[in-house]
Amino acid sequence: MRFYRMFNCIFSKSKAANSEMVTVALLKSYCLPFMLYAVEAVSLSAVNIRTLENCINRAMYRIFGACDKCSLEYMKSCVSLDNMKYMIERKRYTFIDRLIDMHVFLISY
Repeated sequence: MRFYRMFNCIFSKSKAANSEMVTVALLKSYCLPFMLYAVEAVSLSAVNIRTLENCINRAMYRIFGACDKCSLEYMKSCVSLDNMKYMIERKRYTFIDRLIDMHVFLISY
């Protein structure tokens, strides 16, 4: 619910800019970090990942007024918005790499 509240606020304010790209940039800079906060620390099920993906899809439908899934996937690729599963895996791998680097650094001293 917080994602939709945040997105609706951004969407209503960015309508004055009259640009979908501004809205997408705001979505990527404000809403995505909110959704992905601490996902590397928990194990999400496939249902949870689909729920998060659905939030992004609904936002993109609203921004661009898309009517089918094929055009939605094309628009997401044009604005370089990856699917949620890939973003979560990337955050988790980055977290583990940093953790390993920190552990190696602490052992060397």
